[in-house]
Amino acid sequence: MSTLKDVANEADVSIASVSRYLNNNQSVRRETGDKIEAAIKKLDYCIDSAAQSLKTGRFYRIGIISPATGPHYLEIISSIENTLADSNYTTNIFFTRDPKFGLAQKEVPAKMKNVDGTIIMPLNRKSDRAFIKDLKRRGEPFVILDGGKDFPDEAYHQISIDNYGIGKKAAEVLTEAGHTRFLYIKGSDDLFISRDREAGFCRTLEEKGIRMSPERIIPGTFNAQVTLEYIEEHFKTLPDFTAIFAANDLSALGAVKALQKQGRKPMEDYSIIGVDDIDVLPYLSFGLCTFRQPLQTAGLIAANMMIALIEGVSIREKQVMLQAQYIMRESVVSTNFM
Repeated sequence: MSTLKDVANEADVSIASVSRYLNNNQSVRRETGDKIEAAIKKLDYCIDSAAQSLKTGRFYRIGIISPATGPHYLEIISSIENTLADSNYTTNIFFTRDPKFGLAQKEVPAKMKNVDGTIIMPLNRKSDRAFIKDLKRRGEPFVILDGGKDFPDEAYHQISIDNYGIGKKAAEVLTEAGHTRFLYIKGSDDLFISRDREAGFCRTLEEKGIRMSPERIIPGTFNAQVTLEYIEEHFKTLPDFTAIFAANDLSALGAVKALQKQGRKPMEDYSIIGVDDIDVLPYLSFGLCTFRQPLQTAGLIAANMMIALIEGVSIREKQVMLQAQYIMRESVVSTNFM
C-alpha cells in the first residue's frame, strides 16, 4: 500500500506539499497540484480514514489553525507536517486571517471535530481565547504555538519564540551604538508576536530614559508596500531619527525604499534592524541586521508535543520558550560614524 512519502517521492515534492494538497488543494500551486494528483493516480494512493479510526480510535489527523499564509507561518507549518507525517498523521489546515483560504472564526470549532488534536497559533481575539478554553474544558489535546505571554495557564502546552526578547535586544544594540532618536515600525496588532516585539523595544528604551512618543511609532502590517506608502505620505512630519527598528524585514525594506526616495541612505543617515532573516537579504546592496527565528524547531517541538499528548506520553516541559538569534551585518552604525 502506498504511503504519503511514496506520493511525495513520485511527485518530487515535499511531504508537507502532499499533505496540504490533500486537505486544501487550493493552498498549493497548480503545477505542484498537478504533479501530486498524477502521483496519487499512478500509485493508487488513498487514505482509509474510516478503517484507521475503527481500528485505533483515532483519525490520524491533526488540526492546524494559523493566522496567515505568509513565509513565517508556512515555514512553521511545513515543519509540523513533515514531523507528523513520520508518524502517519495528516493535517487539516485553516487560515483564520486569509479569506481566500480560511474560514470564519465561528466555523473553526465545527471543522475541528474529526481530528485527534489541534495546534493553534492564536490571534489576539476573544474568539481564539474562547476556542482554547473550550478545548481545555472538553479535555481535547491541543498545543498553543506563537501565543506570546498571553496564556499563562501552566496547564497549557505551549511553544513560543521570545519576541519580547527580540525587541529588547534591538533596543540594546541600537542604544549601545549611541542612538537616542528612534522610529519603530509596528506589525499587525492582532498578532501576539507583533505586540511582544513592540513591548520589548519600547519598555527597554524607557528603562534607559528614552520615551517612544506616539509619533515615533509607525503603523504597519508586516507589509513592505504599506510601510513604503506610509513613510512617503508622512515623511515631512516624521520626528528626527537616527535609528529604526522594524517588526519584520519586509517592513524594514519598505522603509529603506521610501527613505531612499527622500535622499536618506541606510548606514549614512540612519541605522536599521529587521526581523526574520528572509531569503532575499543576501542580494541587497547592504547587509541588513536582523533576527533569525527558530521556526523549524518550533514546528518540530509542537508536532512532537502533540503526538505525545495523543499517545499519553508524559511531557517533561509543557511550556517551551525559544530564543531568536541576532544576525549582525552592516546596517547598524555607531553615531560616531554617521
